[in-house]
Amino acid sequence: MDCLESILHFKYSVLYLQGKLFGSDRESVDKAQSEFVSLVDKFFEIHPDLISERQYRTSRDNSDYFLVVLETAIESVKNKGKR
Repeated sequence: MDCLESILHFKYSVLYLQGKLFGSDRESVDKAQSEFVSLVDKFFEIHPDLISERQYRTSRDNSDYFLVVLETAIESVKNKGKR
């Protein structure tokens, strides 16, 4: 899997989890939150050049913010490919 595919995988995973993050079943929400934090952690581990420490810390608590970080990373990778 190349870099762009990897980032897109994270994006789609977050979009899938967002519906569960805002549900009414507390147990499901807690499980989704745990999965979400694991995704952010994994992204930071795999792509440390695409996310700053500050963005990482903020992303762990805010799925919308993490999606913005992912979109920025996607554009950055696409622009590098055009050079």
